[in-house]
Amino acid sequence: MGLWWLKEAIIPLLGLWLRAVALSADAGKTAFDWLGVGGRIAALLDVLQIGLGIYFVTRPYKIAARLIHAATSSAEVINEA
Repeated sequence: MGLWWLKEAIIPLLGLWLRAVALSADAGKTAFDWLGVGGRIAALLDVLQIGLGIYFVTRPYKIAARLIHAATSSAEVINEA
């Protein structure tokens, strides 16, 4: 899942940034100003998705241990009822 998120976020972020850099010179603005509010929000969401993707890629055993612990805890509660 983490690799998929990285692929889905890095490519659009690079495309957005390269477009902003290329077109900002023509508009006489900085790339950050050219992005506008919508572009900044899209870039921020891509950066957050990249961060989560990196977390999922670097911590698979920790995530699996938490999921297994949660599943066994809920199974014990169901069996007690």
